[in-house]
Amino acid sequence: MPQSRIVIIGPCYPYRGGIATFVSHLCNKLASRFDVRLINYSLLYPSFLFPGKTQYDESENLIFSFPNERLVNSINPLSWYKTAQHIKKLNPDLVIIDWWNPFFSFAVKGITAFLGSSFRKRIFIIAENVVSHEGRKIDAALTRTALSTAHAYLALSDKVAAELIPYSDHKKIFKSNLPIYSDFDTGNDIDNSAAKAELGYGADDFVLLFFGYIRKYKGLDIALQAFPEIKRSISKAKLLIVGESYDDIAEYTALIDAAGIGSDVQLINEYVPNEAVSRYFDASDCVLLPYRTATQSGILNIAYGFNKPVVATNVGGFSEFIKNGETGILVDGIEASAFAKGVIQWHGICKDIDYQKAISAIVAGNSFDSIADIISEAVDHSKS
Repeated sequence: MPQSRIVIIGPCYPYRGGIATFVSHLCNKLASRFDVRLINYSLLYPSFLFPGKTQYDESENLIFSFPNERLVNSINPLSWYKTAQHIKKLNPDLVIIDWWNPFFSFAVKGITAFLGSSFRKRIFIIAENVVSHEGRKIDAALTRTALSTAHAYLALSDKVAAELIPYSDHKKIFKSNLPIYSDFDTGNDIDNSAAKAELGYGADDFVLLFFGYIRKYKGLDIALQAFPEIKRSISKAKLLIVGESYDDIAEYTALIDAAGIGSDVQLINEYVPNEAVSRYFDASDCVLLPYRTATQSGILNIAYGFNKPVVATNVGGFSEFIKNGETGILVDGIEASAFAKGVIQWHGICKDIDYQKAISAIVAGNSFDSIADIISEAVDHSKS
């Protein structure tokens, strides 16, 4: 029986970041079961809208990639028409669109409109978020415009599935998880003490890692405000902050200076290439996720890929993936004092808990491994 043909629309290399990572991983997972064609963006964000230094992955070690055609310009309707015509020639059984930000609603609506009614039942949207974390009032309307084009959806957490319901018009919602990313582990087998030494830490320092893009919703300020209390209880605590700031970094350095914690906080304000990710996770004892809002988190899944426990605020979908007291601590509320108590609690119990075994159980049960089965169901659903 011939393979079903799947077209996936989403960012991939040469773009960087969690969305591109997910799309590449998805394509590689599906390629053994389907004839997968990936349509990438020729323009993702106009440069004046992008808050970082570059949208492109400058890693020397290309971990995540998939053959693709760069056709979609997010702000050019002519590219939407050309993309639709290309898809029509491919005549796929399913068109999968990765959705994460209302900015792309016009491109999604345009491509699907140009595809026409014959593709109406073949449009399948994967929702990483529904409305973006830092959404504005207009974002709900833009989201509805894009999501209304789909015949079915895939949510990557129960939280997202619930948020999809008002936009779905009673259409089918499938459920999976984000994948666990173990691909960043370089296999160098450097132990925790050696990794700490490379970054200037002592073997008995308790290194708390905040990793990834620095944005308001991720709550770095909460971690910084919590750190003095953490330090009073855990004398060897160190805070390692690694990631490019999309906010004014002065906001965070001012908090560090005001609290007088500069000697115990290392701030590396830069995007981390693939080959350097492991050095920071290998050196850490716990990963901090003090988010104000969340659906799921690629950083959590990278942490689990390195068998690292987490302390996280109990927001969004975190409770689906973090076993409180087993793979880390879930903190109720987003107050700095509560977060500090969560870190202190974890430090007090972590030596007596086999958290690596608990994390391994989550990794083994990650439902993303069955993504090909879900897509096969979606193909059948499109024909019903």
